[in-house]
Amino acid sequence: MAAQSPLTFEKYEQFSLVAEVDKKVVASSDFQVKGGTDEHIGTIGIVVRNGYRNLGIGTEIMKTLLNQAASFGLTVTVNAFATNKRAIHVYEKVGFVQTDKILKKYFRQGIFIDEVIMTRLID
Repeated sequence: MAAQSPLTFEKYEQFSLVAEVDKKVVASSDFQVKGGTDEHIGTIGIVVRNGYRNLGIGTEIMKTLLNQAASFGLTVTVNAFATNKRAIHVYEKVGFVQTDKILKKYFRQGIFIDEVIMTRLID
């Protein structure tokens, strides 16, 4: 009998993870399982505060969330501003590939920004 994860996800459930430095939250993330015909897909959101980027915090959070997703056999997606090269690099580093782009999805400070959709299949 295979070992079971201590967590079980139901559709629409969410798992949150934070990183602290000196009792201060410096990064937060969430992993949400979709429902219906997308119940095999989880989405990840992550934010790392300025001053704590490029320290490996985001990468470690992503690895933890991906391990959790793997225990449930889920495909994982992330979305990013096309201009956020740092985030895209982290996602690629942990195995995501760009699978779609929504042109001019966001309008910020007078300019349109595309959204990049990235996917990682869990074996």
